[in-house]
Amino acid sequence: MGTRSLVRIKEGKETILTIYRQYDGYPSGMGNDIKRILNDGSPQILNGFSNHSSPQFFNGMGCLGAFLVGKLKQKIGNVYVMSPKTKGEEVDYVYTLSQKNGEVYLKVIDTYANKTIYNNLLKFFDGLAVEDAQND
Repeated sequence: MGTRSLVRIKEGKETILTIYRQYDGYPSGMGNDIKRILNDGSPQILNGFSNHSSPQFFNGMGCLGAFLVGKLKQKIGNVYVMSPKTKGEEVDYVYTLSQKNGEVYLKVIDTYANKTIYNNLLKFFDGLAVEDAQND
């Protein structure tokens, strides 16, 4: 059985995209994958673009979400685009990506413990450290 997760992409207070991943959803899996894909956790959100390129620069959270789906979806199965209103009741972890002042934040909830286990800038995220802190 896999470690299931949801990734929510937020624009302001609204969830604009939800991604479901069937397995490898734990922080050192999905969490680290998100960070690696998005410029090692340091993407910049712009309003408009010129000579900028992904994965460092994104024209809003919708642009970031589309890029993330493209990088996560490498074969049939495992990764699915879901309704933004999808509940997180049947998953192990829920990751929420949002932005403030052009920087991307990550919030991670362990749904079984019903507890936030990370809530800070994406660039500071370390999935192994988060898992170690859970086991203490």
